[in-house]
Amino acid sequence: MSKTVEQWLLFKYVGLEFTPLSKPFKTREQTEKAREKYPERLCKMIGLGVIRIKKQPVRLGGRSGEICSNGSVQKPASNLVSIRLQ
Repeated sequence: MSKTVEQWLLFKYVGLEFTPLSKPFKTREQTEKAREKYPERLCKMIGLGVIRIKKQPVRLGGRSGEICSNGSVQKPASNLVSIRLQ
């Protein structure tokens, strides 16, 4: 069974290019608090975005994935599900 994890970040557009301004935060409240640190003039141009990552259980053994130092094989732990900009 997979689990979806949300990560929040600050961004702005420079021209037509998406530019992240922060590292990902765990909650929207942390992201809004970080946005308040910017001057009011800039704060209006900064958006909040959410990245949803689908976490999958780590499987040991098998033929695909990366080989660990102990010789076991692990598949990648996460897949990107969606990005929503607010």
